Amino acid sequence: MAQEEVINNEGIVEANLLLMGSTATKINSISLIKTACSAATASGYSDYTQATETGCVVTAIATITASSDSFSGDTIHIEHPFTAGEAATIKGHLIANTDKDVLYSVCCYAGDISMETNDTLTVTHKIRGKNG
Repeated sequence: MAQEEVINNEGIVEANLLLMGSTATKINSISLIKTACSAATASGYSDYTQATETGCVVTAIATITASSDSFSGDTIHIEHPFTAGEAATIKGHLIANTDKDVLYSVCCYAGDISMETNDTLTVTHKIRGKNG
């Protein structure tokens, strides 16, 4: 299986609410996934089992910046290092809102990543806005 990433329907709805000035929260949280992972647009925050191992749990994203692909500022660039406090098997990661209840995007890895104590996994994730 190849690595899969999707923008999730929950995240699209949350982004639209933000644009309309309604009650919603921005991209802010990241978590590693520890069970079988399938990147499906209709999946939601509660559909993935997040890692519970020390250093791999849901947390605020370390770095969120704008980058450019097709035009200036069209991409949200996310980077976050996870340092395992204990052994963990990681199958993907998810990007969520401030309240940690809406899934903006998910990435399922091509294979398991085995982490030992003090191993660091730096996640880079991009969400690009585009026309059409």
